[in-house]
Amino acid sequence: GKPIWRATKAAVGEGYPVKSVNLSRYADDPAALARRCDRLQIEMRSWLSGRRGNAKVFDGTIRSLVDLYQTDPESPYRGLPASTREPYDAYLRVLRKEVGERQIDRCDARDVKRWFAVWTHGGHLAKGKMIVAVLKTVLSFGIQCRNAGCAEFKAILSEMRFPALPSRTAAPTAAQIIAARAAAKAAGHDAAALSYALQFEGAMRQWDARGQWVPLADKRPSTVIYRGKK
Repeated sequence: GKPIWRATKAAVGEGYPVKSVNLSRYADDPAALARRCDRLQIEMRSWLSGRRGNAKVFDGTIRSLVDLYQTDPESPYRGLPASTREPYDAYLRVLRKEVGERQIDRCDARDVKRWFAVWTHGGHLAKGKMIVAVLKTVLSFGIQCRNAGCAEFKAILSEMRFPALPSRTAAPTAAQIIAARAAAKAAGHDAAALSYALQFEGAMRQWDARGQWVPLADKRPSTVIYRGKK
């Protein structure tokens, strides 16, 4: 019969969320099968020993790895600035929804090429490249957690080459910045008008000129200028 890992009755009785895992893909690789079983046992024992606050368990799918990346207390996701976490969440939702059910150790470059074609359809090259970058970040966390298939799949992504974003061919002129500042002042946004001038004259990044958005509930020390609702 097909190999299946099953949680102990005690673990299931305690509420362990993974009752069984189909291991058919390891049927022809006894060593890999043993490693996967060992990992599942370790995760179950860890949960039983008290680490129940994070009920997410890696089951080999991209969806489960994304869930772990967003919920594990040791994940670098926890350290992302709010202004970065928001777009990350959008791209993580794409991964979860569109390829979440795929088994990581079954994916290869051909799969990624198909996904990339969908993500960039309609000229959305920047979106596609960002989703790939986020996928690499999630896989890096999976490697740190010794999750099966993550190292191999990230190595495949590292070998792939994606189209480069075209270089910018235009930049705002002084006259355009003056017009934008006048419009901002007319709308009562004097701070925005000042920000435009600082960015243009000082070649500053936007967040260096106006600060970054963070939730009011964020109590971490910050050097941002603006705090409040988006």
